[in-house]
Amino acid sequence: MTEIRVKVTKHSGRKYLIMYYDDPITGRRQQRSTRTVKRRDAERVAAKWEAELREGRYVADTRMTWQQFRERYEDDKLSGLSGAMQSATSTALNHFERIIQPVYLRDVTTALVSRFVSQLRSEGMRATSVAAHVRHLKAVLNWGAKMKYLARPVEFDELADKGRTMMRGRPITDDELTRMLGEVENGLIAAQDAKNASKKPDPGRKRCEAVRQRLRDSRRSRAAAVAEGWKRLLRGLWLSGLRLEEAVKLSWDSDSAFSVDLSGQFPHFRIYAEAHKSRRDELLPMTPDFAGFLLQTPPGERNGRVFPLMGLGGNPVTRSGVIGPAISHIGRCANVVVNRTEGKCASAHDLRRAFGTRWAQRVKPAVLQRLMRHRSLETTLRYYVQLDADDVARELWALP
Repeated sequence: MTEIRVKVTKHSGRKYLIMYYDDPITGRRQQRSTRTVKRRDAERVAAKWEAELREGRYVADTRMTWQQFRERYEDDKLSGLSGAMQSATSTALNHFERIIQPVYLRDVTTALVSRFVSQLRSEGMRATSVAAHVRHLKAVLNWGAKMKYLARPVEFDELADKGRTMMRGRPITDDELTRMLGEVENGLIAAQDAKNASKKPDPGRKRCEAVRQRLRDSRRSRAAAVAEGWKRLLRGLWLSGLRLEEAVKLSWDSDSAFSVDLSGQFPHFRIYAEAHKSRRDELLPMTPDFAGFLLQTPPGERNGRVFPLMGLGGNPVTRSGVIGPAISHIGRCANVVVNRTEGKCASAHDLRRAFGTRWAQRVKPAVLQRLMRHRSLETTLRYYVQLDADDVARELWALP
């Protein structure tokens, strides 16, 4: 927040000296009487008021509009977050504005947020998507309360947990990973078919069956040629627990935003702020099995991206927005269903879930939190729910 400075002045027609400051939110001038005609005494009163304002007892002008607040948040806070976080937050705020149509910030209450959640559900939005929008809205309004733009914080204790009783997917098993590896070529072809289906067909273009067969054979040949790189990525996601966008950026080059660091006693990930979800530089541990996987790469080939991928067209594929759907098609071709309610098949994130579940059996929660790079330990503890149930069951079945 802009630093508040209280000044003293004399107004004609007023008995006492006036103290004032310019509201850092609205730009409007706020003023009070000092109840004294002596400047030295007035300056003491003004200094006391200024201290109260700076110590957080300041409450913003209740006439602040929602749009003014959103612009302030986007300029002061959101602009410093990652592109993905900016996009997700903007989407949540756009939904909130579409449904609630807030005019003033003071109008945003727990009851309004509850109505927002109910409306999203009635529109058929997935529970996990609703929960994500609520989390982003919570972060925005909590920031507003912290900056004293809101007179009182909005309560989110109950709302934030709605729709978060289960993950969209589940950890996949070793056998399911093997099935996915066996369907890489079919998955890449299915992804290409889905992309072509979105294009408008040319009504004047007809091909005979022989031509179509040659095209299918050519595409199959190209899929086979690039499949090994995609298989290597799937194994890497399984062993590393990396998010897809992190794996795509992972580099052997030390000056890259996200790189492999082999310089110390143990291998690490070196992450600079621009590549990290938390927006800070970090040196993070790497599991031994993933380190062994990386060290299979000959030293002379350790440059550039760790997981270089080629598309069926023969061009490098570097965007997670293209790679993610392709992996989902591979999961669909392998018939690895991770959520029968939604009919969802395995995706890149389910490989990360498998990593978390495997290591939950070996390490303590604080260590797993570090490996998964979760901000909240609560998120990490979900990987221990099944383990706790198994431990209890094991004791029950061991009873005479």
